[in-house]
Amino acid sequence: MNNFEYIFKYNSRKPKKRNRLGLENKKVICKIYYSSFGAGVINQVIDFVNSLNPILKGFPIVFEFCKKIALTDKLSYILFECICYYLIEKGYIVYVHMRCFDNIQTRGIKCAPLNLLSVGDCAKFEKKFKFEIYGNHFCKLITQEHASDPAYLSYLYGDIDNFLRNVGVNDDSSKTELSQTISELIGNAIEHTKSDCYIDIDIATGYYKLDSNSNLDKSSMYHGINIVILNLSDNLLNSDLKNKIRNNKDVQDRYKRLRDAYVYHKNFFGSDYSEDDFFNIAVFQNKISGSSSINKMTCGGTGLTCLINSLQEKSDSDNCYVLSGSNIIYFIKEYLSYNEDWIGFNKSNDFFNDIPEKKVIDKSEMFFSGTAYNLNFVMKSEDNNE
Repeated sequence: MNNFEYIFKYNSRKPKKRNRLGLENKKVICKIYYSSFGAGVINQVIDFVNSLNPILKGFPIVFEFCKKIALTDKLSYILFECICYYLIEKGYIVYVHMRCFDNIQTRGIKCAPLNLLSVGDCAKFEKKFKFEIYGNHFCKLITQEHASDPAYLSYLYGDIDNFLRNVGVNDDSSKTELSQTISELIGNAIEHTKSDCYIDIDIATGYYKLDSNSNLDKSSMYHGINIVILNLSDNLLNSDLKNKIRNNKDVQDRYKRLRDAYVYHKNFFGSDYSEDDFFNIAVFQNKISGSSSINKMTCGGTGLTCLINSLQEKSDSDNCYVLSGSNIIYFIKEYLSYNEDWIGFNKSNDFFNDIPEKKVIDKSEMFFSGTAYNLNFVMKSEDNNE
């Protein structure tokens, strides 16, 4: 998986006085005491990997979760899985001893390749991580070799569409929107970053709501559609667009209007709302491309935001965000409506005279050199027997 060393390079911190790395029974042990699996766990694991001495390569690595841990979202455990894959590619034998609480958005852990590392089966883990389409799970490592085939995205779209149909996503519009959303995100990663891309999809089935008396309401069943797409690159989500607007004086058409918005928004840049946040939002505007070509007027983010909004409208609940660098943008459906072909990401629905809502923007405790999407949709099943 190319460029994955960036996650360690850009999160290099001074070693703590108390380093939870020990050698026990000829194994290198990383003990994790967190009760919630989020950025804190990932940062500890990164620090652990950065502290590894090459002379320890002959010893198995054990990630030992000392408490039963609650998964915060799908992206967190997928990132951990990627780190394990990186270590195995570097020649380490890896074990993961973990018990966890899951929910409809993180049920995919039950079928994750990570489970194979409970017994240190690194060979099967590698194979399953690179590609699996089985039951309610689909994952694939998409390399630049795959991307060199001009028809590859069409093949991938077909694979995803067939997978969704086979696992019971029978609503044709939802199935098409999901396939299009995933294909567009992968296409953008391949085109703009020239890096490998990883995708993981799981479908969580058999869930019911609680009624007012905290009893299961079995009149309607719900399923979760959980997606992670990520790539590692020096080229962040907004890098090309930021350079385009800041360094080119002769921008035209919609880019000129975007520059007008930038002039307004930069008056509000500070610790809570930064220039990077502005350009991350700008990437998802209609006919604004992140491509380095100043005259390239592609569909930009319009397809993605429209598709996500449409899926959210059909969902009972959702958790959708993008992480790039240390910046997070949440896709919240009430702030994704178009006003004169622009999205405000705010209550006023005004991109030019108002800044995004505070709940749209967040900061990550770790720096992710690349772009990662976490997309969760909880939908009502059309048929309890499907």
